Amino acid sequence: MKISPEQWQQIERLYHEGADVAPAERIAWLDQACGGDDVVRREVESLLAANARAESFIEAPPNDLAAAVLADEHQRTFIGQKFSHYRILSPLGAGGMGEVYLAEDTILGRKVALKLLPEDFTRERERVQRFKQEARAASALNHPNIITIFEIGQNDELHFIATEFIDGRTLRRRVADSPVPLREAIDIVIQAAAALSAAHDAGIVHRDVKPENIMLRRDGYVKVLDFGLVKLIEPPREEAVTLTGGDRATETKLNTDPGRAIGTPRYMSPEQIRAQEVDARTDIFSLGVVLYELIAGQAPFGGATPSEVVAAILHLEPRPLARFSPEVPAELERIVRKALRKDREERYQLVQELRTDLKNFQGEMEFAARLASARLPETAARSAGDDAAPGTWPSGADTRATPALSGEVSLSSPPASPRPGRKAAMAGGALLLAALAFAGIYWMRVCSREASFQMERLIRLTATGKAARVAISPDGKEVLYSFLDAGQESLRLRQVDTGGEIETLPPEKVTYYGMTFSPDGALVYYTRGEANTSVNVLYQSTKYGGSPRRLCANVDSPIGFSPDGLQIAFVRQRGRDRQLVVADSACGGERVLAVRRQPDGFRLRGPAWSPDGKWIAVAVENLTGTAFHTLVGVSVADGAEIPLTTQRWEIVNQAAWLADSSGLLVVATEPLGYQNQLWSQAWPKGPLRRITKDLNGYAGLSISADASRVATVQSERFMSIWVAPESDAARAVRITTGAQRDDGIRGLAWTSDGRIVYRSFAGGNPNVWIMKADGSENRQLSTSAHQNTDPMVSPDGSYIAWSSDRIGVRNIWRMNLDGGSVRQLTQGGGEWFPQVTPDDKWLVYQALAQDELDRLIWKMPLDGGAPVQLTDYPSYAPVLSPDGKLIVCNYRERPEAPVKTAVLSIDGGPPLKTFDLPGANLPDRPVRWTPDGSALAYIKVADGVSNIWSQPWRGGPPKQLTFFKSEEILNFAWSRDGKQLALARGVTVSDVVLISSQR
Repeated sequence: MKISPEQWQQIERLYHEGADVAPAERIAWLDQACGGDDVVRREVESLLAANARAESFIEAPPNDLAAAVLADEHQRTFIGQKFSHYRILSPLGAGGMGEVYLAEDTILGRKVALKLLPEDFTRERERVQRFKQEARAASALNHPNIITIFEIGQNDELHFIATEFIDGRTLRRRVADSPVPLREAIDIVIQAAAALSAAHDAGIVHRDVKPENIMLRRDGYVKVLDFGLVKLIEPPREEAVTLTGGDRATETKLNTDPGRAIGTPRYMSPEQIRAQEVDARTDIFSLGVVLYELIAGQAPFGGATPSEVVAAILHLEPRPLARFSPEVPAELERIVRKALRKDREERYQLVQELRTDLKNFQGEMEFAARLASARLPETAARSAGDDAAPGTWPSGADTRATPALSGEVSLSSPPASPRPGRKAAMAGGALLLAALAFAGIYWMRVCSREASFQMERLIRLTATGKAARVAISPDGKEVLYSFLDAGQESLRLRQVDTGGEIETLPPEKVTYYGMTFSPDGALVYYTRGEANTSVNVLYQSTKYGGSPRRLCANVDSPIGFSPDGLQIAFVRQRGRDRQLVVADSACGGERVLAVRRQPDGFRLRGPAWSPDGKWIAVAVENLTGTAFHTLVGVSVADGAEIPLTTQRWEIVNQAAWLADSSGLLVVATEPLGYQNQLWSQAWPKGPLRRITKDLNGYAGLSISADASRVATVQSERFMSIWVAPESDAARAVRITTGAQRDDGIRGLAWTSDGRIVYRSFAGGNPNVWIMKADGSENRQLSTSAHQNTDPMVSPDGSYIAWSSDRIGVRNIWRMNLDGGSVRQLTQGGGEWFPQVTPDDKWLVYQALAQDELDRLIWKMPLDGGAPVQLTDYPSYAPVLSPDGKLIVCNYRERPEAPVKTAVLSIDGGPPLKTFDLPGANLPDRPVRWTPDGSALAYIKVADGVSNIWSQPWRGGPPKQLTFFKSEEILNFAWSRDGKQLALARGVTVSDVVLISSQR
């Protein structure tokens, strides 16, 4: 029978009233309250009965009463339906975060769990964006104790998440079935801690650790679920309400939406309840609650109402575990109490520390159990083993043996005491060994000095996914970052500890290349590129904004301050020269300290002044042969250079000195790597050490004056290959998935039989892969441990040409479609972007000029012969027209000129035509030919969304070809018949993170 909206309102009201009526009085109350309406009475009785069966209403609140009662009807409706390429098979369960179904992935033929999110969670666009960002970050985690997220999607207005299907039960269900033995409880929490540790290393805080979000597989593996989902229902901070009068200490986000808890109350940390910024330590508290509950059989903080639970968490200490089980060792009591400290500064600071203590305890527990068993007669030991539950203390064991849990071993016969003479000798020997050990440690530290920065924790400061660059104030309390949205950038100032934020400069169509605080923290200096010009200008303003002051032009990098704050350093580009310039803080008194000429020039990144004022660290890029980046120090006195590291990186982004001059922090990519990571380089000698070890990328580096805090921008790119029949965005299907793989960005092409060749980091290194157009039969073709890029398929479809450094320098190579018959085609070095003419006679490619100063377009006979230079102006990324008579490429009229698009003859010479195509000026945003060769196809971005447009090369208006509503496109290619379009498409999420150092 259909229930009217008015009846639902009555049902909800009566349900809440009835929850406060004593069970013995409910029949009489229902007779009066329902007024003879049998439908209303039946539904109210059903809800009250369900509430009574639950352990606590807080644990399982009816998120939406109508949805709760009609769950069976919804489930029956969805059975057999398809969401994207998932067909729903059967319901698995439902809860406050949505309904979960068993579904089939019709493309890959596997079972998945499909979670459908309630509509009221996803009405606000910003909230959905935060959720998607967190869920994408969790999907990038590759850990055996973390559920694998396959996809985040949307079907009409309904959002869904596809995850691996886990054949098992939740920890809540496990606890309900029978008491959990101590050994099993410790093992469960150790595995959950491993999952949280991996997430925290990637900057992800769970926020809702509880038994419902911990799954136990049948083989004993623990899986932690729902990373980031709680963030979807987190209200803005100002929505926090007071539960008990006006006491600010009890401010919480529990009841901003009646019946819904943001994080389950009894597992929330004090800082969550107070609506403060949370970090990894809030998960440690929640995990401590889970551990306590497993041991004691009840939660450490109880109460009949949410207010009472909150008050207990904030003000009461949990009862000792020994009250519930006398056999609980003191060491385990200590571990649990430390995890449950109300002051997070007194709590475990890293979940890995908690896990280590638990693993040590686990080992000692097993040792104590073996020791106790060994002391029993064989029959008694066998009897104890038969009677005791797995993992519990043997019932017949002598408890005097258990001091081993605190580091001691008690045996039935104590060892004999050594004689007095031996005592003195042993003491003297111990002193000698201690002295030798100290000397050895001191010598090792002198000979192998290590930079003093030790990462303590990483916290994400923003959650928009749109941060570009960042600077931290000298005191480490504020960060200034640029916010990129819809093609415009603004500057925002954020308070690190409170989370308060203001916009200091409004959005404009400009690009900020870097910001720097003055040494006193009052002013900020920023370099930005002005609209419609290639000139970069340095400005100064107060940190709160106001009218900026223009200081000087032609500043092409962020600036670095001298220790006394009187001078600045920056990099300037003059033609092919890259100059390291020193000036006073007002940009006067310039002097060129050092010059490097491309292709071996200074990078346009911020130079860093050493604490003693003698050296300026600056990154260098060498683009000859096998390109590499490194870091040098330039003497302020005379401009002489010294190497600051022996490492040759793939990319160096930026560097900063530590305050004690023990070394530098460097944001860089290791050889064959893909993502920038944070490194520590000791100075003047010592090891290079990687600090961040996750799947994210990092851009920019700013450090506080005492080097205790580092701000950087953490980025995650989720790029997949899609296939759109007839270029129809509505019918596009994603055929690859995975974070930080960059599928297809530097290489996407079709074979003549309809397969797709592409470049990917799927195996951890950049390689050439091939697959069918539905994503099946995917396999790697090229060899790892090399840089492999820009694959293309020959016109006859018989082989692949690509660029690789497999012999130490970058050349063009070819191989068959099965990866065999590998052969080198070019011999020069520094060669990229191969193209083969339709007659299979010529190879066209990009390479350095003979003077190694410019990138030019060349061609060479495939049957042998000398290369022919086609251009004498900077030009790169060539693409042949379908008939092989024309080339489209990026070019500059001169080295310092803006990038344009040019069409030239296959025979070379000046451009036949030039275009200013929006966004078509980067190697990873290529210009292609349309299948009929009549127009140039390029990627245009509007309001953060990419689509493909065409521009007739002989003249005429541009035309939009695709109509996607979201995400960005970084590469594309039409099939040989022009009927299918492959796209490298996805999103990039960038946020400011704060890395704290152990001091």
